[in-house]
Amino acid sequence: MQDLGPFKVYEGPETAPDALTGAQIQQFLHRAIYGVSASGATEFSIVRTGSYVDYGFGGFVFKRNGGVVMPTTGQAAYNGQYAALRDFQGRAAIEYALGNMSMDIDFNDFNQGDAVRARVTGRQILNVNGDDITDNVLRALETKGDLPENSLIALPTLQIKVGPGMINDKGEINGEAISDVLDAEGVAQQYETGKFYAVLSGDHTQYDTANGLNGGEVVGVIVVTAEDPRYDNVTVRETGGFILNRTAP
Repeated sequence: MQDLGPFKVYEGPETAPDALTGAQIQQFLHRAIYGVSASGATEFSIVRTGSYVDYGFGGFVFKRNGGVVMPTTGQAAYNGQYAALRDFQGRAAIEYALGNMSMDIDFNDFNQGDAVRARVTGRQILNVNGDDITDNVLRALETKGDLPENSLIALPTLQIKVGPGMINDKGEINGEAISDVLDAEGVAQQYETGKFYAVLSGDHTQYDTANGLNGGEVVGVIVVTAEDPRYDNVTVRETGGFILNRTAP
């Protein structure tokens, strides 16, 4: 794979030569996702490996290149795409995820620090070759939850749990990320749980696309884990990055 939505995918080499004999040596499976905004003001990188039965080595970084100006009144809507690497505990493999993301910030409520709402929708799961395997996950979720066949048509929405102290005066955002699925009785059961990290960049007090002012950007990473419904005793960890822009109707 070369791209995952608007983001780049980097693949480690499959083999490396013995310098003396030329014999090809199999290499561990590593993948990286790199995203940078059109303005260059925000970027992120995620690295994971699929060569260990445990999670193995990897990590992520995200940053803004410059400062931030935030308003003290009004509300703002941001949209963009989300791309993730999925690695496992209990299974040596790696997968991708791709989705759409939105975020709303209420700057009127900024002093309480609980003015952020975000969600990832329309997630697709892809195998290491880029084939869509979302349906396999959905059918396994149905079996695990004793749900009617073909009752699930989409993966659960990842949501940011709203609460106090999520955003500070530096434009840094931290919080919990969760998703739910309905059981056979129609009761929501927690599926994924983890953390949400983000930072605002640019001037969020102006919006003038004609002069290159897009109302600021948001960059960050979400890390969630869940029981993989396709296997016994396997946990999947999804690490996704996103870059969001202020959007007009």
